[in-house]
Amino acid sequence: MKKTTRKKEDFLTLFKKIPSGKSTKDFNGVFCHAPVLAEEKIRNSENPLKELTACCGLPYQEPFISVFQEGYNRFVEVLAIWHYGFRNAETIENIARADRKFRFADTVFNCGMFADYIFIDDDEDCERYPWYLYHDDDEDYDYDESVYEKARDEGNTQTCFTFAQTPWLYEKIKLLLKFFDEKTASEFIAEYLSHPKKIRVHNKKDFREVKTNIAFDAIIDLMNMFIDEALSKSIVPQIKRLGICQASYDFILDYYARSFDDADFDEIPPGETEISFSQEQKNLEWKCDGYEFLLPKTVGFAFKLGEKIFCPGNDALYFEIADLGRTVVYVKKGLTYKFLMLLDELQDGTFELASFASNPKGRALTKNDCKILNHWYQEKGIVGDIVSLHKLQDAFEFEK
Repeated sequence: MKKTTRKKEDFLTLFKKIPSGKSTKDFNGVFCHAPVLAEEKIRNSENPLKELTACCGLPYQEPFISVFQEGYNRFVEVLAIWHYGFRNAETIENIARADRKFRFADTVFNCGMFADYIFIDDDEDCERYPWYLYHDDDEDYDYDESVYEKARDEGNTQTCFTFAQTPWLYEKIKLLLKFFDEKTASEFIAEYLSHPKKIRVHNKKDFREVKTNIAFDAIIDLMNMFIDEALSKSIVPQIKRLGICQASYDFILDYYARSFDDADFDEIPPGETEISFSQEQKNLEWKCDGYEFLLPKTVGFAFKLGEKIFCPGNDALYFEIADLGRTVVYVKKGLTYKFLMLLDELQDGTFELASFASNPKGRALTKNDCKILNHWYQEKGIVGDIVSLHKLQDAFEFEK
């Protein structure tokens, strides 16, 4: 099928993805607003490309200027790859050249948008725009245009390119970029785009069953099962040496098996198996202002928390509870699952926050969430910096 050629007008429709007078959230859960006059400013500018690259977040320099002259399919392809986290022109070109079907460009047109953001620079701005920073998703709210009018009048808004929903391959590429340099990551992606290899893999639901899967997807799925230390010291060096192939998959699977004391995968406890808790663990449960801090009572529900509710498609949480005994606390408010924490128990019987997952729909923590979480921290004597929770949320690598 012949590829549709995108034109300038197609691209400018991205300024209208948010209906006029409406606010929304981008794929990171950050509040933004329908762009004001940005498209007109570009159309009427003496240097429209300079205005456009500023809105796109691209540097106004070569090779991006030259890419723009090649057409909008090519330009938005590079734009997408840049926003996926690549900054080196050579690695961007490597991926773009391999993506003959312009799937990254399609992602821009399908999920991309321009939006006005309130620019928060210091504590004074935080106090000036509290509505923008904190909003309880469980409550209805009336849109207040005056907040953005005030920010615009004070020069505290900027028009940026972003995505309305999590883009294609985004989480997988973020994982690669965390552990590989840009060149290596781009080679894996380019190979996947050019001629995806298939390998025989174990079914993650039942390791006795073997099926065929794309090598790139299979390796990423397995990488998601490991903690950062294991990836950095053992798995990533092997993948760099072997590439994305059957040998890499076999190495990871073998490492995976050995990491659980050579346990037979057939011996994983059945779902109805009850999880036994120490008194210290039981003391972590708590209720306050409609929030409930709870422990999963069975292996099956722990698995559901990991794969179905908080981290779809990832089995790591299940195995950490079932085989390693790591303490998991999940938080609900009414019928809504809010967030989940993995805790390590210290020798003195206290607990330290190891990992944190935001609520299932990826919404940012609200001001009230942080207040309750801080209260729980103090009540239960949890070790860890509550101020760093936003950073923990960004660093948590389970796919959502």
